[in-house]
Amino acid sequence: PIPGHFLVDWSSQHVKKIENGISLFNPYRSNQNTFAKSIVFNLTTISTTIQSLSSTTNTTDLAKSYVPIDVVLSLPMFFRLYLICRLIMLRSPLVRDASSQSLGYLNRVSFTFPFIIKAYIQQQPALCLTTFCISAFFIASWAMRACDFNEKTGHMSMVDATWLFTISFTTIGIQYLTFLINFLIDFVWFLGYGDIVPSTYCGRGIAAITGIIGVFSTALLVAVISQKLELSRSEKYVHNFVANIELAKAHKNQAANVVKFGWKVWYLKRKGKHMFIQYIQAQRKLLTSIHYMRKIKQEQRKLTDNCVTLLELYTVQRSTSTTTDETSQKVILMEHKIDTIEDHLIEINHGMINLQDKINILLDRIQQR
Repeated sequence: PIPGHFLVDWSSQHVKKIENGISLFNPYRSNQNTFAKSIVFNLTTISTTIQSLSSTTNTTDLAKSYVPIDVVLSLPMFFRLYLICRLIMLRSPLVRDASSQSLGYLNRVSFTFPFIIKAYIQQQPALCLTTFCISAFFIASWAMRACDFNEKTGHMSMVDATWLFTISFTTIGIQYLTFLINFLIDFVWFLGYGDIVPSTYCGRGIAAITGIIGVFSTALLVAVISQKLELSRSEKYVHNFVANIELAKAHKNQAANVVKFGWKVWYLKRKGKHMFIQYIQAQRKLLTSIHYMRKIKQEQRKLTDNCVTLLELYTVQRSTSTTTDETSQKVILMEHKIDTIEDHLIEINHGMINLQDKINILLDRIQQR
């Protein structure tokens, strides 16, 4: 049942005759009575409804709820908000800068509105989220007030419209965060603060769209908060270093316990006390120390794996590429030197051949004399 203990007709508002008195219900808000009064009121309403079905003499006119044609023609004017998107895109420094445009053309990146708004959300997430929520608050509140019209009471008050927007926005969005927040909201509704509902299909549609916007805003808020709570690179290094030191100390302590209790088990077994309680306790402590030692070793491996991120991989890749380039240059230089040495060896070989020829000529002349 809807909190507040009141009757709602989806198409119109009934006028009931209760205890020889005519009472007209507000189509947007119920009377804030106690729980006992609401039960009496519901029982009286049910009995009155039964009497109205059995007799046709107590019928009254219906106060219809409908959407005026002016509102139907006024709601599409909000589609002109695309001009704000166009203004943001044309005034963005990413679009007006020639260097960024050239870089985008080289990388095949189009400077469209989704890319611009993603860049703004990445740079200033809190400002973008606050601006979006405030704009949605005023637009949806006005639309909800304009859509709900009753012949007797007129339009919904602006305060009720803003409160209905707040309930629709926060309830549907925040209930996905934690069960505790959802329980608190339901408890507040039970106290009587959720008694405002739209009475037309247009108002219900605005409320549904408001809930969808609330889910989107909640997801964006969670992403922003998780980004703000994430540790920086230096903080992550310090945290991992301290955690690694603590795990190393715990591993040393457990290793010492393994040696101590292992020696104690061996000593008691040698003395023939393997059936005594001291032997069983020492053996249990030995197995416990071995279990903790393996567990600490596994946590150290997980900590080492968590330290390796994309940034570390990029750093290793960059250093490896630099080392590879230096090695390639050294190899090329070495090849050049080897070619030079080879040329010198060829020249030396030619010189030795010429020297040998000259020596042979001299020896021939000496022999001829």
